[in-house]
Amino acid sequence: MCKEKHAGRNLDYALCFLLTVLYEKKLLNVKKKSLNCLSTTCLFNIGYSKNNKKQEIDIIFISLQEEKDKCFSKITQNYKPLMNKIVEKYAELPKPIRRPLWRLWHNMITSFDKQKVTLFMNYGYASNNGEFMNLKLKPEDEADRYSIQLYDHVAGSNHLKDKDILEVGCGRGGGASFLARYYKPKSFIGLDISKKTTDFCNNHHQAEGLKFIKGHAEELPFEDSSIDAVVNVESARVYGNIPKFFEEVYRVLKPDGKFLFADMIKPKDIESINKQLEEAGFKFLKKENIRENVVKALKLDTEYRKERIHEGAPKFLHKSFYQFAGVEGSERFDAFDNNRIDYWSYTLIK
Repeated sequence: MCKEKHAGRNLDYALCFLLTVLYEKKLLNVKKKSLNCLSTTCLFNIGYSKNNKKQEIDIIFISLQEEKDKCFSKITQNYKPLMNKIVEKYAELPKPIRRPLWRLWHNMITSFDKQKVTLFMNYGYASNNGEFMNLKLKPEDEADRYSIQLYDHVAGSNHLKDKDILEVGCGRGGGASFLARYYKPKSFIGLDISKKTTDFCNNHHQAEGLKFIKGHAEELPFEDSSIDAVVNVESARVYGNIPKFFEEVYRVLKPDGKFLFADMIKPKDIESINKQLEEAGFKFLKKENIRENVVKALKLDTEYRKERIHEGAPKFLHKSFYQFAGVEGSERFDAFDNNRIDYWSYTLIK
């Protein structure tokens, strides 16, 4: 709960900082913590209960003066290791924290991306066998080739033309725009938890039948048996209730509808994910570990990702964004490269 909504971008900074502290404190109650920095004082009043019956995050901004940007910069600099940790361990955070943090992280990206060039936030896909020889991209799309190739691998071969398609967790809308423009579905709806993100997408992306709406993955705002295919790329791992999400996808799909699903999954969790998909009612048409393809894409795309980060993000957040982007040398990249995390691609049918 936020008692005073102002200071725009700085509110995003503060909330991310607060959630980082919550994680570092392992959700122990913090009564009050005053931080004095330059001429700005922020009073953080945090309450959290491990049993999830009581959750409260109050932020009171006091005397936000001309030094406010410097204040939050200095605060976050002091917590760089924590910022890196929360990005790296995001999917392992307590479920009540994941949704608001995800919304805030996307809002930060929107605030930093003044040139509106960050349209994808997936790890990408590169092939050794000429899989994309026939994928001729428009000049304006070429810079995002590896991220686009992931969408093409997951969804491109599934006859989307003249179908009603839904992407859950559309992020900045690049994948939805690519599929809508290149594969010509009848309709394509991108759904995301952040209204700021969906507003950006509706303003930026133009394609026939394409639109973006705000909504929750565990409560899809669609009628039963109304969608031909649901796309979900690198998003489900942060949901509070993944089995419920799978059930919702199954509910909204038409008979013989496709669920085109890809995400990073730890080896110890793959059996559980497969079981949850089966229990939701899905049949497996394809199940493939594409970890090596993701690693190759990250290697090839690292310099470009770093350039984007340097152009858009404040310097004190560069390392945190390196983790988020999975650039070579980051903990996330090493987890993929050393087989601690796999990346699975599924085609499932109702």
